[in-house]
Amino acid sequence: MLRSLTQADCAAWQQLAQAIHDAHAHSAPFSPQASLDAFHGSVDCSGTQLMGTFSESGTLVGYFRLRPGRRSELLGAGGVHPDHPGRATGSLLMTAMLEQARRTAGGATRIRVSADPADRMWTDAVLARGFAADGGAITMEHTLRGLPSMPPPEGFSIAPLDPAHQPQVMLALHNEVFADVPGAHHWSAADWQEQMLAKPQLRPDLSFTISHGDRPVGYLHAEEWPGERREVWIARVGTRREYRQRGVAGALLSHFLSACARAGFEVAGLAVALGNPSRPENLYTSLGFHVESRAFDYVLPLR
Repeated sequence: MLRSLTQADCAAWQQLAQAIHDAHAHSAPFSPQASLDAFHGSVDCSGTQLMGTFSESGTLVGYFRLRPGRRSELLGAGGVHPDHPGRATGSLLMTAMLEQARRTAGGATRIRVSADPADRMWTDAVLARGFAADGGAITMEHTLRGLPSMPPPEGFSIAPLDPAHQPQVMLALHNEVFADVPGAHHWSAADWQEQMLAKPQLRPDLSFTISHGDRPVGYLHAEEWPGERREVWIARVGTRREYRQRGVAGALLSHFLSACARAGFEVAGLAVALGNPSRPENLYTSLGFHVESRAFDYVLPLR
């Protein structure tokens, strides 16, 4: 049976999420709170569809999530209980997700689906429908304990980010910083307005710029989303190419982590694009972040 999941399915969701996690070789332990945050965020978020399929005994054996993305995309994800191989559960979920995507596409022209490579049943269901590989991401977390101490290099200074101050300068900085990041798009003034000025989740008190003299050379954009635990999310962080490998990004992140701890947050998280030539995950690991999950992205046109 396939149906929408509600808050009443919270316990079933937790059991499924832990079963999927425990069956795969994750470096981080299962986080019940992070799982709950993902569930509540999906159920409560307008525009997000969270569907589950149940066995005859009433066990939740798989799910898919579908939500609007940017740039004419819908975003999908899913998973299958490891004790249900060979029962077409992944195929059933994929069929339902694609049918739902086509019904609710609006202006979207394609669907982007993430898949944990360790979840072979879901990944096989994705590949069987002709999705093409298109990057992916590593999700990392910091528990805000054992904080690093990396002051800015001489001549550099860190200040709160005011997205309304010199927006054209900051927009140009953004486009230069992310020009060589896989999957990143060149932003317009309208993008800056949408993603920075008009976004209610922005935490300007936890977002910072770092400058060399009077010239901004990097920035960190932080957001807070509702959940059971206090978690701050690094939506974007980066520096101009010529300032990399000079301790600039490390100082910016160290400043941010200390500010988050002072503000009472429990966790800081971020996603790292797979294939980023700068290999920022090495820096994040050195600062105390750990890998929470890995996922590859696949895209399919919506016809």
